[in-house]
Amino acid sequence: MRYDQSRADKLDEMMVELLLPESAVESLGLWLADPERGQRYANGCGPHSIPYTPSKWIVVAPWPGTFADRAAADSASVSRAEVVAAVRAAEQSESWTEAFVATQVWGYGVTGYGPYRTRQVLAQPSAEAVLTEAVSLLVDEGAGAAYEVLNTLDGLGPAFLTKFLYFAGQALPDVKGRVP
Repeated sequence: MRYDQSRADKLDEMMVELLLPESAVESLGLWLADPERGQRYANGCGPHSIPYTPSKWIVVAPWPGTFADRAAADSASVSRAEVVAAVRAAEQSESWTEAFVATQVWGYGVTGYGPYRTRQVLAQPSAEAVLTEAVSLLVDEGAGAAYEVLNTLDGLGPAFLTKFLYFAGQALPDVKGRVP
């Protein structure tokens, strides 16, 4: 079964129309103020870090230049803000595969099969072209069109292709429509 973007869009439209009750807004404020719970998210989710094992990713190329040295680091972490920076750097070199790798490292974290799955996606002859086209569509037409193109890569499902779209949307200044 394919994901139906139109159903998701309808749900988004409904959710935008519904305001949170005052009690929920008050509870959220208390949660954000609590140092044991939500305070780390009070200024956004950029600092949110994911641990990963750089040496496990040695088989994946290209490697984001701002990430930990895979031969030297036993463990590392990467924040959302660092992934956005890596995607911006990849944009400068027009290496969307490098940007993709950055998003997948963040997505898989210490999960052992992340490097294998990422390498399988990148091994497809069309991978670079699909990633490049998806970014172009994200800017020109919006996330829905980019999603459809990314969804053609074998082994790249909604959970991980949307990570790529999310970070590309954060890094690129002129995304059409809502930022993913």
